Amino acid sequence: MKFKLTIVIIGILTLSVLFYMYVVKCYRKLPELSNYSIVSNTGALIPAKLYSRVVKRTTDGKEEIIDELILCFNDTLISDKQNVSGDEKLYKYLVLIPDLKIIGLVNHINSLKEKDKYIWQTDDEADSFTSMINNRTFYSNPPIKAASFSNKKIIFNTYGILKRFGNSLVIETDNVSD
Repeated sequence: MKFKLTIVIIGILTLSVLFYMYVVKCYRKLPELSNYSIVSNTGALIPAKLYSRVVKRTTDGKEEIIDELILCFNDTLISDKQNVSGDEKLYKYLVLIPDLKIIGLVNHINSLKEKDKYIWQTDDEADSFTSMINNRTFYSNPPIKAASFSNKKIIFNTYGILKRFGNSLVIETDNVSD
């Protein structure tokens, strides 16, 4: 009887540890950055949120840690009937990498799920993206033609449905100190 109880306890503990490892490996919780404002050049508030993500990449055998931002547009913009297909289509998530001066489209959008003040990343597939800045390989008319990056601000031209807010989108930190 003691032997069966021991096996059941060990089995439950093993399953619990495996489940925990699966959840930690496959679900990354990306926090919302509330200290940023997302507006147009006219001052119009853009219905979007900004989230933080840290990605480890290996380049030439050297591992590096890259800080990324995920710009998540509100569902009302995505589902709007004026959000047409093609190069001008606005997708739910954009990847912003200020240090590398890249803005990209997440390749596996279904790997990200928006929940309250977090985005859950269900797998590492969401780490891959396609650059949108002057990318004529993927786009016949690249949606983002101009972008500037500084320590506190990212600015890029609007496209598609975002044009109704102004000519450019400005993401700026509300922090006054570095």
